[in-house]
Amino acid sequence: MTLLVSPHTPTQRGSSLNALQLYFLPQIRENEFSLCDLHPYLDTSSLSLPSTICLSVAVGTVSVNIFWQNLDATTPVFLEELQWEISRASRRSLLRMDFEATSCYDRIIPNIANLAGRSFGQHRALCFLHAKFLEDAQYILKTKLGLSEEAYSHCELHPIFGTGQGSANSPVIWVLISSRLFHAHTTKANGATFLSPDGSIKTQIYMVGFVDDSANCINDFTNPSQEVETLLHKAQQDAQLWNDLLDSSRGALEVRKCMFHLAHYQFTPRGAPVLQSFAPDQLTVQVQESGPHGTTVPIKYLQPTTSRKTLGCYKCPAGGHKQSLQAITENAIAKATLVAKSALDPKCTMRYYTSVFLPSVTYPLPTCSIPEKQLWKLHNKTAGLFLNRLGYSRKTPRAVVFGPPSLGGANFRPLYDDQGSRQVELILKQDTFGHQ
Repeated sequence: MTLLVSPHTPTQRGSSLNALQLYFLPQIRENEFSLCDLHPYLDTSSLSLPSTICLSVAVGTVSVNIFWQNLDATTPVFLEELQWEISRASRRSLLRMDFEATSCYDRIIPNIANLAGRSFGQHRALCFLHAKFLEDAQYILKTKLGLSEEAYSHCELHPIFGTGQGSANSPVIWVLISSRLFHAHTTKANGATFLSPDGSIKTQIYMVGFVDDSANCINDFTNPSQEVETLLHKAQQDAQLWNDLLDSSRGALEVRKCMFHLAHYQFTPRGAPVLQSFAPDQLTVQVQESGPHGTTVPIKYLQPTTSRKTLGCYKCPAGGHKQSLQAITENAIAKATLVAKSALDPKCTMRYYTSVFLPSVTYPLPTCSIPEKQLWKLHNKTAGLFLNRLGYSRKTPRAVVFGPPSLGGANFRPLYDDQGSRQVELILKQDTFGHQ
């Protein structure tokens, strides 16, 4: 147990799989499902925690892993935006690290996955199905020339250890393993504390994860001094802890792809807050890589005005929408130009607009606050390319462009209205979750 939850020293970083098993085994409880409840394929409904969004938080003195169901990839981005908003409103420093695991599906150990599943109440028959799936699965190669006629599978001479990127059961298995790692991380990590102005509401967030993308935030909310050195020290402890926990499960942290932001404020003589920028050599968060030949690798520091792409959205401590708008514009123009140069008939063009263009372009809008003028400008650049394929003139009045087909309209959707409706929908999802 100690080897797993506090692997800070080089000797503890080499904790074996037995240490992880000792952590999982006390969590195993008998499942109340009968064999008739099992589906021949992977049925996530037989798990007590079926979602892929995990939030490790502490309320009072109780730490829990919250799994959200029926939400999407914009939820972790929404949480990040809320954290930066709290930092900007309270002028409290906040350090946020984005972690990325190395080929997490290929490194999944089936024995550890089964222990994790049993700890959540997964039926033993389903655990056995996972093991047989890896043993009997046939793998084929897909190239530009098509699918290979021959296949390969697990054998003693050429064993296949991980469940693999293409396996249908890998995502749920990784959720089970990572949730236990999140819980272990919570027991020793520093995390970030957020308080309401009157102190009546307090919450502490440790890790937020979506499949193999996870993030950890650090702050010292109640300390009036807000020292940068303290945040860096805590961040290095949490980053090293997460690296060692992944190594305990035979995973690995891609340290060279990890990055962190820091929001730190200084005040002018008149009391005006100024978001500070630092030189890369001024802020150092290092991680000792696992293994006998592991080296100390620094995590890359990003300026507070530099956005980082997280789950398809661009976020930074300074806020703003410039980089998000640029990415959305490039994506929209590329897709609209593709349609303009194609030979699609009006029916297929409208199908592409509703099923490909709109979902792709409007995906990051719920977490953005792009002004109406900018979105109308983007609409004018792309709508004309679609209108030509639909048989309309580029100078068609907006009433016709956005009108319903029953009245002769093109049934287009204003991007600014779409942004507002999706923001309301995102907020309602969080409110619905709070009443479950």
